[in-house]
Amino acid sequence: MKILTIEDSEVLAEVYNRQVAGITPLCPVATSEEFVHDCSLESDFAINQGFHDPCIIAAELAGKIEGFAHVVGKADKQVGLIRFLTYRPGDWTIGKALLLESLSYLRGLGYDRIQGFFPKAYRFYHFGIPSLSYHTAHVYALFGANGFQPAKGWRFMLRPLRSIRGFSEDTPSGYKVLVERIPGAGNYPNLRVSLSQNDQEVGWIHCRSAQEFASSAPHDHIQFSSVRVVEDHRNRGLGVWLGQRAFIELAETGYSEVSVVTGDDNYRAQLLYSRLGFSTIDTTNSFYNYNRE
Repeated sequence: MKILTIEDSEVLAEVYNRQVAGITPLCPVATSEEFVHDCSLESDFAINQGFHDPCIIAAELAGKIEGFAHVVGKADKQVGLIRFLTYRPGDWTIGKALLLESLSYLRGLGYDRIQGFFPKAYRFYHFGIPSLSYHTAHVYALFGANGFQPAKGWRFMLRPLRSIRGFSEDTPSGYKVLVERIPGAGNYPNLRVSLSQNDQEVGWIHCRSAQEFASSAPHDHIQFSSVRVVEDHRNRGLGVWLGQRAFIELAETGYSEVSVVTGDDNYRAQLLYSRLGFSTIDTTNSFYNYNRE
């Protein structure tokens, strides 16, 4: 096995697709262009986060790349980030070598605080939510066995749109509804459903096509990307009504399933989504290691 640094991230798209895409839920295949864009420091997200000191570390075995780690620093020099790391299940030696080389690189630049899978990794990975899926338990275990602690957790939930009968389209008394179909990158438009009272918006659901995140994503999959009811209007059933109205509009548009992600400790949101018929398909965590050892 040989550990090396990679200048051309395009060659790693195939490794990502082979080891991650289609195995982890909500992780479609990435094109070479999408992979290169999201690795680049020129992406909007990288610029906003102040990423610098990038390095892609790869493990080569018998002339074939069998895993890689993508690491960057933050401009404030406070945190070093392992944005992504992958290797085949069972190849523990490769995984550990990648992790140790990542730590050595970041600490050599003066980063004592190291975070893994945080902040956002790639748009096509979990639709932009970075943390590590329990479906890749071998990577999860690698971090845990090498001094990392789990941090922020997320819960991914899914609902098919096969059964939406019995939902009321009648607008709640005293409110006005606005349904907007917004063209985007997908075959079908994005959607926004909102409620207002006295010309003030009091609740909304914004839905984004999965193809906004990856061109290969299913054209009939959409995500609840923003769900909110303002505090003064909660406990009136508006969240459930908005969700059900969104289901009706999405099904009529052509979508067949909808996903949502929420904090693993956001129990109020989980109760709402469970009531709307969502079921958990994945849970994830970020990691941190603030020790020099």
